[in-house]
Amino acid sequence: MRVPLLDIFHTLKRYFPFPLFIAVLICNLSPDSSLSAQTRSEFVQRLFLERLSIEIDQLIKRYKHLPYEESNSLEPLDLQWRALGFIPFARAWGRSVYPNTIPAREERGAPLESFAAPGESEPLVFGLRALDAGISGLKVSVGGLVNIDTVGFISPDSIEVGVVEYFRVRWGEGSQARAWRWHPTRIWPWREYPGSPFCRPDTSGGLWVRPNTAQHFWLTVRTPADATPGNYSGSVFVESDQGYCKIPVYFTVLSVGLGSRGLPPHGVIIPAPQDLFACRDLASHGIKTVARWYDPADLPARSEKGEISFDFRLEDAFMARLADTGIYGPQIIFAGSPLSPVFDSTLALVAGVQPDSAWFGMLYAQAAQVILEHSRKQGWPRLLWGIFDRADRNREELSVFQSRAKALRRVMGSGVRILSPLINRPDKSMLKELAPFVDVWLLGEEAEVTEQIREKALWGYSAITQRHSGAQARSRVGFVPWQKKMDSLIIWAYNWPGGGHAWNDFDSPRMDWMLSYRNIDDRYIPTPAWEGVREGIEDRRYILTLENLLDTYPGSSPAAEQARTFLASLRALIETPDNLPEAITLPAESPPSNDNTPSGLVRRAIAGHIIRLFKSY
Repeated sequence: MRVPLLDIFHTLKRYFPFPLFIAVLICNLSPDSSLSAQTRSEFVQRLFLERLSIEIDQLIKRYKHLPYEESNSLEPLDLQWRALGFIPFARAWGRSVYPNTIPAREERGAPLESFAAPGESEPLVFGLRALDAGISGLKVSVGGLVNIDTVGFISPDSIEVGVVEYFRVRWGEGSQARAWRWHPTRIWPWREYPGSPFCRPDTSGGLWVRPNTAQHFWLTVRTPADATPGNYSGSVFVESDQGYCKIPVYFTVLSVGLGSRGLPPHGVIIPAPQDLFACRDLASHGIKTVARWYDPADLPARSEKGEISFDFRLEDAFMARLADTGIYGPQIIFAGSPLSPVFDSTLALVAGVQPDSAWFGMLYAQAAQVILEHSRKQGWPRLLWGIFDRADRNREELSVFQSRAKALRRVMGSGVRILSPLINRPDKSMLKELAPFVDVWLLGEEAEVTEQIREKALWGYSAITQRHSGAQARSRVGFVPWQKKMDSLIIWAYNWPGGGHAWNDFDSPRMDWMLSYRNIDDRYIPTPAWEGVREGIEDRRYILTLENLLDTYPGSSPAAEQARTFLASLRALIETPDNLPEAITLPAESPPSNDNTPSGLVRRAIAGHIIRLFKSY
């Protein structure tokens, strides 16, 4: 299939400087060129990344290299791995693999083991540690999974093979960080992997891995909704110029689907209304709620005869996209921040009044009412109104918050749900002053949950970026907010470049917040942290499934009593995750898994109780 010339022209002009643009354009115009559209896209993508790497080379000189420090020793090395030229190893998917990773002895040659409910996607991770000669001609494939208990088959088409790209990201706390490291950042489909200095495609259609380097591979098993329960087995096939090996795969399909009744709506803070591609990316990771700031460019305001009105066309289109992709949870609008009260300044501009005037609060409330009333009439998900996105102990800020809240209550009464500012370390005086006006608290991970807070709805928020491991993201979204009995969780933030290019973490004063990366074909390339977000939401569904099962069992059932005892002790176990491996008792029925992270052990225990309940029914 030939690519239209005009499409090629505009794509190349957008992504490349003039000399490179001309070179690639000539390549596309060559009469001997018979490249497919996919091959051309991959070619353009690779050139884009090469240009990006050159830019980063210049910017990164101001930062200190802070590589991952490996504590494992390569020796003693089994003869079979020395003869093979590399070490295959299995690892919990939530634990990162770095270029200098040396697998622990128990990981070397270990099978891949995991489990899932019907219809659930589940990751499996393995790595290859190249020895002195490196690896060339590397090809990875996976066969189907065969049910060894009864009749059943999961086809290879249900198992995606991904290659994890090492990329340079800023490292440290906050935007003042001045270090960097190579970090497992993007999970590319096998056939689309563009390469890195550590692993790149070669001319044989395989991969080349640098000597003494570990390469990270990511499998995603998309369990069919009608998969027969039972134990499955299969293999990952690894072949290279150095040798050939098989990695056994053992996979358990549970006897029950995951429940969603009572699942809290998990959300993300987004920079602006998103297009359909982004909404699909959000929905595929379990997101049901979005939060954002008021932006007059997206929701223009005007004043006619003293009445404030808005142009809702862009917002209506965005809400339609959310509905089309199944995102239906409550939506949050922040009117602004104390340093940038955008909603206030917009109203002041269009109405010609000052925000500190005596009747501005009423104007503010009437304008918010127009938005909320429109949302109800159009069938939007319910809106939560955030007067400020954050607050400190500044008396003036609290006073403004209170005055706006009073005006909202006078105009709309209980028809408006007011969200607290983001609070990390509240003091008693702040809580006391905010409590009469707040319907929903929004607390950070470090905030203490007091009885006063428990009187209202409690939502959490957590910072998750491409720098976090899958296990860190999973814990912050899943069992930790469950342990704190939070009604929802908001992630700060979704795909928010710090002010520069989304694929360059060094080109602006602020660090990037990128859970997934959009390529030139409008496809989203996930990060391990983004996959961890989905798995954290799945952890909540596992707990719900067990709780729903227990509702159907009599109190005298030994299996039910054991499961209830486990759930009763679980919150205390999660509160001390470092002690959890020794403290948790896995039922004998727990399916095997490589996932030895705290969240992974808890999920195994829950699955074991689910299996035991079914056996005893």
